[in-house]
Amino acid sequence: MTDQQPDLKAIKADFVAFIQGVPSCALATTNPEGLPEASYAPCIYHQSNFYIFVSELASHTRNLLDHPQASLLLTESQPRNLFACKRATLEITAQPIERDTPLWLAVLSEMETPGQHRKCHPGIKRLSPAGTTTPKSHLRDRLW
Repeated sequence: MTDQQPDLKAIKADFVAFIQGVPSCALATTNPEGLPEASYAPCIYHQSNFYIFVSELASHTRNLLDHPQASLLLTESQPRNLFACKRATLEITAQPIERDTPLWLAVLSEMETPGQHRKCHPGIKRLSPAGTTTPKSHLRDRLW
């Protein structure tokens, strides 16, 4: 029997390909009472950082403003085996991205770009020339 070392480069390449293709995540935040809250958010991996798009009316947004430590759970969208699907749990510290900045525009534009399993958040129609969103519900949304 031979001991084979895992191919770390191949494992890393597989992981990066996986996280780049996940269009949404489960988001775990802590509410003001210190209790955990799980929710959903569209996300994107852009220039070695994760970005999530959330509504300012959602409790998870208030939770992140008060307590920026959170957790993201990324999973395969259609696993062949529910008990052995690809997944990654990441501990994060969220920082709001200022609206209409070059970073905000670049990340939101990439979220809207079709292809690579990237789907636009259902509340976003498109970016206007000024760089603001036009959500269906007219809610203010945030990029983190």
